[in-house]
Amino acid sequence: FLISLAEVIVTPLLADATKKLSSEFTVGRYMGFFGLVATTGWSVGPLVGSAILETYFSNHKVAWILISGFAFTAGLIFFTMNLLLKKSNNNRLE
Repeated sequence: FLISLAEVIVTPLLADATKKLSSEFTVGRYMGFFGLVATTGWSVGPLVGSAILETYFSNHKVAWILISGFAFTAGLIFFTMNLLLKKSNNNRLE
């Protein structure tokens, strides 16, 4: 339930951010790439998570540390992108 709720909240926000990052002429490209990346994540994520859990079945701590590492890395990427976008927007205003 919690993951589905998060998807319902995050997916429209990411689509909106994608649209705001594009120009009037590149909206289709940006949205298409967003769809490709999102779908790839939804497909590859469970595959990688299952492979990790299967490989480290006897040692659950290692498995969950690896899976959490992916989530932490994604969060770090989002945080860095946010800082870069704020810096870029501030430079445009000057």
